[in-house]
Amino acid sequence: MYPFLFIPFVVGVWLSICAADLATTGGAKATGAPIPSLAHMCEKVRQGSLREVYLNSICFPGKKAKDMALKLSDDIRQMLLDQQESLDQQLAAALEPQTKERGLGANNFDVIMQLLEWGANPSCRTLEGHTALHRAARHNRTDLVDEIVKYGCVLDATDVYEDTPAHLACRAGHLEMVKKLLEAGAQLEMQNNSGDTPLHVAAWEDKSACVTALVTQGASVYVKNSAGRTPLNLAYENGFTESVKILQLYTKDNQ
Repeated sequence: MYPFLFIPFVVGVWLSICAADLATTGGAKATGAPIPSLAHMCEKVRQGSLREVYLNSICFPGKKAKDMALKLSDDIRQMLLDQQESLDQQLAAALEPQTKERGLGANNFDVIMQLLEWGANPSCRTLEGHTALHRAARHNRTDLVDEIVKYGCVLDATDVYEDTPAHLACRAGHLEMVKKLLEAGAQLEMQNNSGDTPLHVAAWEDKSACVTALVTQGASVYVKNSAGRTPLNLAYENGFTESVKILQLYTKDNQ
């Protein structure tokens, strides 16, 4: 008499099949990640609106059917929360540096991007505090910056040393990555736990091209680190003549 009464059972059976498939085949899949159809609902779970969305989408007649719907809604919520935790754990593992014991690693960006697409928390970090954007910066994957930021990864997220992706890009001398991060809106004067800005790092590592890119975009040459050193001080003390010339030029221009 009430065809809608069967809907909770149908949905429940479908979710049970999906869960069983995850339990039995998850390790055999290339990424080990759950099916996207459930993962894409995780944002609704985080917003706490799954129950409302679920009940408003289906007209349940009678108290018994409504009680069943509420219970099923809670079951779905728990399943999605469990799945979110699984996605986050997989992303954190995929972001860790690759080792002999590990099949995935920071250079496996196909896996990382797939997990982000399926709903993994973009704030997931490695033990060093590196996000997906830190890893992209370290490996000079400029092609992934916009997409990673789109998924919600903070552009100026800091690791355990308070280094941002821009700090890592400057340390490695990845000029195109530095430019890409600046283009995306990275802050120029974020200081790490040594008080160093990206410009300090570039000057210390004698990455003169990165020094030029930063100062031309307005990075201050006057910021002092925790030791009271400016970028020019660091370049001069290490005998990095090219970086010294660039920084002296901008020091004079800004006086």
